[in-house]
Amino acid sequence: MQPARSRKLHGSQPRRALALRIALARSETRRILAALAAPPAVPGRR
Repeated sequence: MQPARSRKLHGSQPRRALALRIALARSETRRILAALAAPPAVPGRR
């Protein structure tokens, strides 16, 4: 890994990183809401 390069990339594209984080949080929220709304799944399945 190259911390300097990743730091530069992150610094040059803050909007993309933020959008990615928002999309990830949104998908995570949808997954949690779907899991709560759906009946309890069988332990072996996901």
